[in-house]
Amino acid sequence: MKLLVISHTEHVKFQGKIYGLGSTVRELNNLCGRFSEITHLAPCTGEVEKVPLNYVGYTSNIKYEMIPSYGGKTILGKLTVILRMPEIIWSVFRALKQNDYFQFRAPTAMGLYIIPMLTYCYPNKTGWYKYAGNWIQETPPLSYLIQKKILLLCNHRKVTINGNWPDKTDILVPFENPCLTIDEFNKGKIVRAAKDYSNLQGCFIGRLDSSKGFEEVLRSHASLVRLNIKLVHVVGEGIEQDSYKEIAKNLSKEVEYIFYGALSPARVHEVLIHSHCLFLPSKSEGFPKVVSEGLNYGVIPFVSDVSCISQYINDSNGYLIKDDLSTTLETVMENTIGFQHNIDESDLYKFTYEYYSNRICNEILTNDSPEITCKS
Repeated sequence: MKLLVISHTEHVKFQGKIYGLGSTVRELNNLCGRFSEITHLAPCTGEVEKVPLNYVGYTSNIKYEMIPSYGGKTILGKLTVILRMPEIIWSVFRALKQNDYFQFRAPTAMGLYIIPMLTYCYPNKTGWYKYAGNWIQETPPLSYLIQKKILLLCNHRKVTINGNWPDKTDILVPFENPCLTIDEFNKGKIVRAAKDYSNLQGCFIGRLDSSKGFEEVLRSHASLVRLNIKLVHVVGEGIEQDSYKEIAKNLSKEVEYIFYGALSPARVHEVLIHSHCLFLPSKSEGFPKVVSEGLNYGVIPFVSDVSCISQYINDSNGYLIKDDLSTTLETVMENTIGFQHNIDESDLYKFTYEYYSNRICNEILTNDSPEITCKS
């Protein structure tokens, strides 16, 4: 049986091959064994001279089909979601005819018309929605709020969300955000058992802009010094990266900040293997995959108390930033050693692609076809 995935994941073309953002493509590559074929319908920005390090290619039974790119900071960029609506709708219509199931990844601006299309034009098509953002965001963008309303009021299909909320309806299904292969899960056991917390290294992994909060890490420099953290790995790119580098250069040399830019998924895991603390004081999240990736390698998370993060991170496995990162660091100076012993392997397993794939088959698609390979 064939699965169609519709998303806004950016892709590029290099020497005739297609590459997409690693977090999404890795998920699909690890889901592909459950279907005879997966088609990913998503935008492509065009030919590049070099593939971004955080982009990866597809396995053999995944087809990529292009829809026009849309969006941007300018008014014209925002209008492209409407201007390109006929072409996007036609691409989705054509792809739906060729596939048995679908997954639509929300929220994204084209959801304003694709979700109603799927609801009213294809009421009997088996599929589900993956809502990757913060489901309980207090002030979401208007387009996100409209998409949530449509999903709740006009749909009979399941919507997988981050976190378990008391006011959820029957269609909302709490789902962990998958990020680990079984090999990575097993490697994590070895890394955690051998990890030495006597010489601490920290890391920040995310976009370098104000929404992800790296400037708060820099403001906490004095606390990092007192915590005896000698090195902070900084992974990611963004509009503020040059200014952050300049600020870091002017701080005392007691803490060294290494800026890597974007890295491949494998290199991100290498950074986590060598790190002891993850700093993520972001303003809004769904559930960042890097948190569970870090836990897998014994990395203590210092993360904002937003969305469903507090449902996974507590005093036994990390720290929630209540006021600011510096205050949180000051209160835990003596409590870092021993955290490698407090990570529940059964909880970590829920973030594997295997566990995710099983749940998709057994809870979302109900395994009504022998051609889907579902495990108990």
